[in-house]
Amino acid sequence: EQKVITQENNSWAVWYVSFSKKNQFGAYSSEPVTYLGKIGEKNFSKIYNRNFLTFSPDGKSMAMSDQGYSSFNGGKNTNWGHRPSTNVFIHSVDNPEKQVIPTIADLADGGIDSILKGKDVASCSFSKDNKKIMMVGNDGTVVIRNLYLE
Repeated sequence: EQKVITQENNSWAVWYVSFSKKNQFGAYSSEPVTYLGKIGEKNFSKIYNRNFLTFSPDGKSMAMSDQGYSSFNGGKNTNWGHRPSTNVFIHSVDNPEKQVIPTIADLADGGIDSILKGKDVASCSFSKDNKKIMMVGNDGTVVIRNLYLE
């Protein structure tokens, strides 16, 4: 229909977007802030300090991390660029602030030193039955974990 779904003009970039089977959208910006809403509705939720990764197939859960981006800021910021993270958070879509299971940090097997060397969640995906999550690190590590969601 060529209509604007939602618009924010205070971010550096939008890095990822996705639609769910329940007519929802998820996206995240550089800060990171995740934007979550329903197509056709003007109101949407903002989840601060989380970057959106994916919806579960049933649309009840979503996976997020806490990656973001630090701006170059004209050379004033010496630690600019992508901020890596090995954390994966599973949140309820109906209650976006609610983390439904403890933080998953399976890709961080070397402590803080390995995080500083670039270990990172590259992507993740829920199984069709919502009982497992597969996480891929940017170093090629693949972890499949059972989820105990209601």
